[in-house]
Parts: sequence; structure tokens; C-alpha cells
Amino acid sequence: MKDEQARDEAREPKPLHVLRGMTDDELVTADDAVIAAPGLVGQDYYLAELARRAADRQTTTMVRLTWVIAALTVVNVVAVVYSIA
Repeated sequence: MKDEQARDEAREPKPLHVLRGMTDDELVTADDAVIAAPGLVGQDYYLAELARRAADRQTTTMVRLTWVIAALTVVNVVAVVYSIA
């Protein structure tokens, strides 16, 4: 009975704020329920949210690394100017 209720809930489209509020584990569980009993929501619904989150984490990491590279470039320029002077 509980599995049927979870499948029914997973098949219904969720508002964006609810989808974004779910944890990764909840999204995987909902995706598994959709696979077990296809309905209104396709499998891509939850997988797309997981992919968006992965891309967001990757973008955040890339921005941090870009700032690190910029800082190291400034340090390198200062070291070169100091060594020439």
C-alpha cells in the first residue's frame, strides 16, 4: 500500500519549488517509482533535475577554480616584476 502511494505521488508532476526542495535521494527514489509504474511524469522529469544539480555544482566549482587561477596569476606577475627589478 505504501509503495503504491509513493508511485502515485511520483507520477504526478510537482511544482518547481517542491522539486528543488527535494534531496538527491528523494529524487532518485521518485525516479525509481516512476520506472516501476510509468504514468503522467516521464523518467526524464527527475533525471533532468539531478542533471541540473550536477551542472550547478560543476559550475560553482569552476568559478572557484577560476578565481584561484586569477589569484595565482597575480602572484606570478608580482614575482616576475620583483625578480626583474
